Amino acid sequence: MKGVFREKQGFLGTYVRELGQLEVFKVHEDMAFAQITFSCEMVLLGDILVPVPYRESPVERAETQLNRFADPSGKAIGRLMMARDSREMVTTNDVVYIDLGSEDHVAPGDYLTIFRPLGAGGVTTVEDEEDARGRATGFQSDAYRGGGFSSQSQRAKDSTFLVNVPGRYRYRPITTREVKGHRPEMPRKIVGEMVVIDVQARTATAIITRVAWEAHTGDWVEIQ
Repeated sequence: MKGVFREKQGFLGTYVRELGQLEVFKVHEDMAFAQITFSCEMVLLGDILVPVPYRESPVERAETQLNRFADPSGKAIGRLMMARDSREMVTTNDVVYIDLGSEDHVAPGDYLTIFRPLGAGGVTTVEDEEDARGRATGFQSDAYRGGGFSSQSQRAKDSTFLVNVPGRYRYRPITTREVKGHRPEMPRKIVGEMVVIDVQARTATAIITRVAWEAHTGDWVEIQ
């Protein structure tokens, strides 16, 4: 997966919100009468009018289980840039915008995988990621030693105890952070799936069809 990620450079376009539709029923020389037939947001005086574009609904796929371990397709990769109403956490049926367009050979009806690389840590910056720190002395007994022998104690690199100090390891314990930092390249984390409904030169509009985890702006997308 190394070397396939790239940030698209340059101007992507202007964000346009489609608020609804209206139908003209009477026309004069310099004005017309119309009726709003459908709206999904508040319509205000001064909003721009354009002819309704022709769009075809994408072909719905048969209901199958999302393959959370699918290999990369090798096709164009972009980013989930934003969502309607400035939402950052998105889910099924949400409308989103990606930085792949016709110049990337994206077409309406294309399905894309939403994914992110496995990170090196969680949402916190706590260095000690283990459940509990091993303890050799304190609230323990011969029958119920706990402490360094507890199921919550840290893992040690060397099982040799210090002399006459039960439960204390000679070397520092292994931490989750260290394991993640030295492991080989891991598979990506597949978050969900989307289908493209409208394409511009450098961007596209899509609807999220399925999710396996939380999806949010900034996630990577790849053409299937």
